Amino acid sequence: MTILGQKHKVKSIHFDTTDEIEMDLLRYAETKKNFSRYIKRLIHADMLTDGAVEDLKIINKVKKKYDPDDFKIEL
Repeated sequence: MTILGQKHKVKSIHFDTTDEIEMDLLRYAETKKNFSRYIKRLIHADMLTDGAVEDLKIINKVKKKYDPDDFKIEL
């Protein structure tokens, strides 16, 4: 973790270039205009769904059958 001034913290992420799945993730991430904002939104979605993103509950639902209701978040 690097601290930029007193207002910002930087967390790094690495992608294993020998792992095809991680390379797919990297290629997809690179299509995002603002990678930092994208990651923050993923973290926020995980917070709002009590960890459904982190423990892959949402992803496992998608693998079975895509249902847009699986992605609704009530605020």
